[in-house]
Amino acid sequence: MKKILLAFSGLVLGVASFAQSFQFINPKTNADVTGTTVGYWFSEADLSLVPDVKMYVKNINSTSDSIRVDLKRYEMTPLVDSTSNYFCWGFTCLGPSVIGSQPIRYNDPSDIVWIRKDSLNKTLSIYHDPNNFYNGTFNNPNYEFGTQTFRYVAFDHFNPSDSVFVDVQFVITTVGLTKISKTDYSVTVGPNPSNGQFNVTYDFRKNFSTKVIEIYDMLGQQVKSIPLNSNKGTVNVAATELNSGIYFYNFRLNGKSTESQKLIITK
Repeated sequence: MKKILLAFSGLVLGVASFAQSFQFINPKTNADVTGTTVGYWFSEADLSLVPDVKMYVKNINSTSDSIRVDLKRYEMTPLVDSTSNYFCWGFTCLGPSVIGSQPIRYNDPSDIVWIRKDSLNKTLSIYHDPNNFYNGTFNNPNYEFGTQTFRYVAFDHFNPSDSVFVDVQFVITTVGLTKISKTDYSVTVGPNPSNGQFNVTYDFRKNFSTKVIEIYDMLGQQVKSIPLNSNKGTVNVAATELNSGIYFYNFRLNGKSTESQKLIITK
């Protein structure tokens, strides 16, 4: 039987390593979705059951036979009222956290997850509940619509900087769903790798009122944010204060995120 465990911990900071030991795999496509945003869209007709998203974690470390893998969740956007989000990893389920980017992880020794080399762990289940059915309580018969993004970070328990993440975005809508499509924008970044000084050339094919470039480290911590004033152009980004490592960038357009892309800094 799965146990419900609420556990909160402080953010573990570290410099990302180039040789990460894990990948997030989308079981629907068998694709590596590490460092990207995976979107799930639900209309009112889909909400009779709590959406259940599966994600696999693969150990790709070429030298270590087995690695103890822990998991964290970050709220990248504020929770919509009367909703809840929780997940199960191994045989432990971690309940909804407080509003804000609060990382949570389990520390129950009886539920430690080890992943062997070249093997998949298939026990990550992510639940997003627009009705707040958590613990059997129905609080929101009319649903709450909106977009919420959660970041899941898998990391080596004994080396937390060895980590990867995937963003899971839930969009609860009535009809006429809108989202940031790849056809709505184009972007090139160069040089990449860089020493922290690089250019971002972008072209938004729709008139977005708010436009921001966001850069995150491998633990999901936002390290830089650059507002944009036009729908098309090139901006020089000076991020020389960042350490060498792997980062990810995306655009936030009218409050919605585009797909994350990899950014490498070498010094």
